[in-house]
Amino acid sequence: MQLADHYIRLAQKTPVGQQLPIPLEEVANILCCTARNAKLVLKKLAEHNWVHWQPGRGRGNRSLLTLQIAPDDLLYSLAIELVQKGDLPAASALVESYRDDFPALPSRFQTWLSSHFGYHVEAREGRAVDTLRITHSRPLFQLDPAHAWLRSEWHLVKHLFDTLVTYDASTATICPHLAHDWEVSADATEYTFFLRKGVLFHNGTQLTADDVAFTLHRLQTDSLYAWMFADLEEITVHSEQILHLKLRAPNHLFLHILSDPRAAVLPQEYFTEIGADFARLPVGSGPFKIVRNDEAMLVLQAFAPYFRERPFLDRIEIWVLPDLDLPASSNEYDIRYTGGAANWNTIHQVERSFQLLTMNLNKPGPLQHPAFREALTLLLDRRQMISDLGGARFALASRFDQSLEDTAEEIAPPDRPLITALLAESGYDGRTLSLITMPDEDHREDCVWMQQRCQEFGIDLQFKLLDAREMIRSERIGEADMCLDGATVIDHLELSYLDLLRTPSFFIYPHLSKQLRQLTAETISALLQIASGEERHRRLQALESELLEQKVILPLYRNRITISTPRFLHGVSLNSQGWVDYRQLWFKKKDLHS
Repeated sequence: MQLADHYIRLAQKTPVGQQLPIPLEEVANILCCTARNAKLVLKKLAEHNWVHWQPGRGRGNRSLLTLQIAPDDLLYSLAIELVQKGDLPAASALVESYRDDFPALPSRFQTWLSSHFGYHVEAREGRAVDTLRITHSRPLFQLDPAHAWLRSEWHLVKHLFDTLVTYDASTATICPHLAHDWEVSADATEYTFFLRKGVLFHNGTQLTADDVAFTLHRLQTDSLYAWMFADLEEITVHSEQILHLKLRAPNHLFLHILSDPRAAVLPQEYFTEIGADFARLPVGSGPFKIVRNDEAMLVLQAFAPYFRERPFLDRIEIWVLPDLDLPASSNEYDIRYTGGAANWNTIHQVERSFQLLTMNLNKPGPLQHPAFREALTLLLDRRQMISDLGGARFALASRFDQSLEDTAEEIAPPDRPLITALLAESGYDGRTLSLITMPDEDHREDCVWMQQRCQEFGIDLQFKLLDAREMIRSERIGEADMCLDGATVIDHLELSYLDLLRTPSFFIYPHLSKQLRQLTAETISALLQIASGEERHRRLQALESELLEQKVILPLYRNRITISTPRFLHGVSLNSQGWVDYRQLWFKKKDLHS
């Protein structure tokens, strides 16, 4: 900000708060400009009430200058103004540019910034608006249900879009949503849906069966999850509210697939008009709509015409703070993924999702030998990993299904002679192993730990940190000996199995050998035709056991999520991935000052 720079130059040469006789020429020298420009600068500074300037009139009358505000206070207030306008990068840059001149300014600004987050009631357009401000480490520009991949993206997709039906985990039943009713043929190959009338998208257009048909066609051809709809043979629109779907083969999980947020219905007309920018500025029919999404901030606003229950919060601001190390928030209305104040409510939850290592059986090298995979599995002592690294790492993972794990299971310490013998049997010749993962701090820590463990046994392991979009490219997955990432487990366990085992952008299926891929595809194809949920579970668990036995996958650990909230925040619940459902949050305002 050039005007602020001019003021700081003057403050370095003149005292603040004292009337100082000074000729215009001297002001021009301080500002390194002409007298004419100095006069313009002084006029602007006076208009902002930063200075009082009294030009001398006539011979012997000297000009008088009074600086009205301490320079660090000026910079502090300017930074706050920029934040309040939604330009945090500019505010941070301003503060950082004066760090050397005013060393206390950054910490002062960050202390204020931390109080800026949490819950606030603000006046907007003449009414009180309940606003929740939270932070995220990076922009969220991939909110297209067909291409979203990160858990943070999926969390928002669920708040922006709707599906034909929903899955109630508490009763294990499919419930009406955009479709108020449906019919299924006896052989589970034909599905007819009857849509609600009057459902609106965020842009004001009405949702129809044509939008559903467009969405499903696109999911078959332009999606990371095309396998979910590969058997969809025919889509027939009978009217604005009636849609008929025909499958090539029976699928007793098809309603469950349609309840998944990947099957969220898109507005055909808007999608066609906006093109590639739909991922950043999507329009759905969900309880919140996006009103801003850029490098600095994502803003969600309650969608008043929503066909179901309106959210209690009016506005959610997700600020992108990739580098700032904020002090603990002083806002007593905040939500913290750590311990809170003494009178706050704290929830602990062990994630269903888990950290997973996959081994590429399609790439020539040491991993082709079963003895090498066995040695690697033994030397990567998961209990030791949890103990050494700590943090949110909490429980050893051994199965996809958390309920099948024996938390008291004893695992013997690594048998070094056995590991050495297995490596010798495999003929390992010191060749470098490559591992890819994302640049999150916990992923990096895991990689460094595994690298050090491998070095103890003479194994050269090198890892690369890739952003999410780069990491899921098929070339990257195929080039890597191993992939490390979180395996997401949702409320519907069967869909979690299918997703982990069949989605090409995840790493299990691409890393399976040709024989194991065939076994996986045949098993899943067969179980979809089975009506019995118990039998489907049995077959999935048997397939999982085979992959574990072959050492192509190695579950590592599950995290424990801790969230603390003030006692007057109600409706707090964590989903299976440990995220807070924003739709149910509300603050009991009468308690705020009690």
